[in-house]
Amino acid sequence: SQTISTTSGGVLADAYVGDNGDPNGKADDFAAYLRGGVASQVQVALVKYCYVDIYGGTDVAALFAHYEATMDALEAEFPQVTFLYATNPVETGASGSNVARYQFNELVRAKYAGTGRLWDVAALESTRPDGTRVTGSIDGQHYEALYGGYSLDGGHPNADGSKVLAAELLRLIAQS
Repeated sequence: SQTISTTSGGVLADAYVGDNGDPNGKADDFAAYLRGGVASQVQVALVKYCYVDIYGGTDVAALFAHYEATMDALEAEFPQVTFLYATNPVETGASGSNVARYQFNELVRAKYAGTGRLWDVAALESTRPDGTRVTGSIDGQHYEALYGGYSLDGGHPNADGSKVLAAELLRLIAQS
């Protein structure tokens, strides 16, 4: 049984689930974590994939179907928990991987944007401070890319990018 320890008041807990490169395993591990006792201790929960979990050649439709089925099952099983949803992060530059991530993210947006509980990581990462977007297309396939000014290493956010992401996540949690 998993437990979250608190001292007083609320707590924001973070746990690694699954392994990078295996997003279905991450979703399954997230579900097992909640079923192992965590769901009775939290008000809000979400799982977020890493940018390396989706790459050119990923079966995006199958991946989304697994994510959707997992989230639907968890929502039915734990109606007392408010579930948030997350788009997949992107990396800098034009790539087939960012195209696949965009395709997955569009499915996530279509299903969950209307809930008001979508943490749109990719949109945040690809929006410059002036509001313009880092986007493009490869052979007619659209992509979003991590704004270089928010990039630590081409894939992970730096301090500025982390602040943008964290502010939106905290806003979503606070409204839940």
